Amino acid sequence: MPRISRRTSDTGRKKEREPKVSYPRKPTPLEIAKKTYGSKEELVSLCVSKLEKQEHESKDDFKARLSKVSSSKLMNLLDQVDQVEKMGGKDAVIDIVYRWHRPLGDKVDEVYRQALGNKSLGSLLDEAKTIERRRKNGVQPPASIKPIKKKKKNHAATV
Repeated sequence: MPRISRRTSDTGRKKEREPKVSYPRKPTPLEIAKKTYGSKEELVSLCVSKLEKQEHESKDDFKARLSKVSSSKLMNLLDQVDQVEKMGGKDAVIDIVYRWHRPLGDKVDEVYRQALGNKSLGSLLDEAKTIERRRKNGVQPPASIKPIKKKKKNHAATV
């Protein structure tokens, strides 16, 4: 029995392949940054002006640190800053989260408020969005926090 290669047709010639369909390529984050902001350096300078730097860090060090961050992360950070500004600023977002977990009527818990202030902007924004979604769906905030009472042990002799 003659051996027939899969690549050949009945006539013995190689089959011509159909041309591959080329789909438009998705732009990279760097290309999006260049198109939207002009260059990555302009994106970094915009981030420097809108983001909070660390206390011990100079503006030049902050800019150098941000220039090493990927373009997609910088654009996500700018998006978060814009969303927080629409909600009224970081203090307003902290207030939304604080009022959900410590409803009115409870005494002011400055330690908790300060702990919320130490959270990252993304974490606060995520929690505030979750709270807004819960309010929209009719979920009530948790009941006010009450101290846990210790149960008295019954020291009666057991037989």
